[in-house]
Amino acid sequence: MRFYNYLKTHLLIEGGNAISTSVRINAQNVTATLQSVYNAIFPALRITKNDIRLLGSAGKKPSPSGDLDIAVSTQALILNNNLETFEDVYTFLEDKLKTISNKVIVMKGLGTVSVEWPIANTDNLQDKSFCQVDFMLADSLDWMEFKNWSPKETESKYKGAHRNILMSALAKYPNYKELRKEGDTAVEWEKVVISIKGIVKNVESNLGKSGKIVKNKTVLNSTIITNDPQKAAELMLGPKAKVADFNSFESLYKIIMSNDFIWKQYRDDMLKDTAHGIHSCGLPVPTELEGYL
Repeated sequence: MRFYNYLKTHLLIEGGNAISTSVRINAQNVTATLQSVYNAIFPALRITKNDIRLLGSAGKKPSPSGDLDIAVSTQALILNNNLETFEDVYTFLEDKLKTISNKVIVMKGLGTVSVEWPIANTDNLQDKSFCQVDFMLADSLDWMEFKNWSPKETESKYKGAHRNILMSALAKYPNYKELRKEGDTAVEWEKVVISIKGIVKNVESNLGKSGKIVKNKTVLNSTIITNDPQKAAELMLGPKAKVADFNSFESLYKIIMSNDFIWKQYRDDMLKDTAHGIHSCGLPVPTELEGYL
């Protein structure tokens, strides 16, 4: 259950439906709307197009998008605006975005600031409508693009979220280690997760202060292994891996099912976790995984 909650929080929803007045933006309106966003935020935040990266599926598929996800370089914001701390970045973003949007919501736990933005009505179907734009703070733009990659419609019949959930299971199983047990129950363990910071190794425990097992886990220690996409690919698939192997659910699944897959002993567990994770997030389960539910 903890794994599925993690998927919903970190790999699927990003900003979620933070702006209640927003609607899905039609594909024909994405380009002009993005340009209006860039025209406003570049001078306001003192950044350039080199300091951002468009994430997700917006503009890649003919179907409407739930929101527009834009990664923003934390380093650029700090250097260009004489900021000192991460807290300063959130305060600066909130203050500046409130001058160009009527609704701004800060979600520090997700590293995201969501705003209401008027849709450029290119297709004449969304007059006076608003979409949600999520500004996602990034230590590495390359990492955020890799973590939140979504394939084009011609490249996959599934969403980027399907790929992300499979990727999370791929990182989890080979690197899970029980560190302490009470009877047959693990009370402290080490595992690898995919986060906005990169591939991260966590030491976690479900022991409370009283020494009794509690429902909610505690992260005792967290170490960033890498935020380099190529190194992350090699960690998950071995030294021959390429970033392109992670282009879609199908490309990853093909490797996992191949005879050359280096983690064959975890294959069934990975696919079972992926099937249940996708189902728990309310997404259609790929036909390739129907036998694992």
